[in-house]
Amino acid sequence: NTMTIGLPVATNYTPELIQYANRALEDIYRPGYRYKKVGILMSELVPSEQIQANFFDRRDRERARKLMQTIDEINLKMGKDTIKFAAEGMEQLWKLRSQYRSPKYTTCWDDLPMVKA
Repeated sequence: NTMTIGLPVATNYTPELIQYANRALEDIYRPGYRYKKVGILMSELVPSEQIQANFFDRRDRERARKLMQTIDEINLKMGKDTIKFAAEGMEQLWKLRSQYRSPKYTTCWDDLPMVKA
């Protein structure tokens, strides 16, 4: 099952994104089926400085921005996942299997091939 949701206003506010993801999951969930994982694909990404506002938007975007900035600063200072959202769960019961992942030649210096002459 899949679902596409168009957001009324582009956002990087995690609680809002979790809300939309949960709504989609509730719509596609069918009793009697076993689910392993869910994937989310985001498209039409724009820089936060170029977000087109919506006249009917009632969310306090400035307050949301400050909250996310504060969470990021605390996690940077105190360590990854010092603060995280309950929707992420307390324990990660699965492990990412990445032994066959392609090298990141264009984004990671450590993945560049070394040539010795």
